[in-house]
Amino acid sequence: MAPYGDSLVTAITLQALADLGHEVDVSKADPYTLPMAAQADDVGGGAAYGDGGDSEALVDDVIRGPVVIVDRNGKVARIIRR
Repeated sequence: MAPYGDSLVTAITLQALADLGHEVDVSKADPYTLPMAAQADDVGGGAAYGDGGDSEALVDDVIRGPVVIVDRNGKVARIIRR
């Protein structure tokens, strides 16, 4: 299905073309695996970033405010509130 050499036309690409108004057949899409998923498979166990740890390692990785920014001398330079 690839139009140029080794290029893939994935379901994501076809859906994007459909969003632009083109007629597409998603059943003809080339298979695709996310690079991060492939890397986790190589390490084994699906560990986040291949660290061998819990696969939920990236859950709740949002910084909750306020965030305090300090200068080189350790004094508060700015506070970012939520």
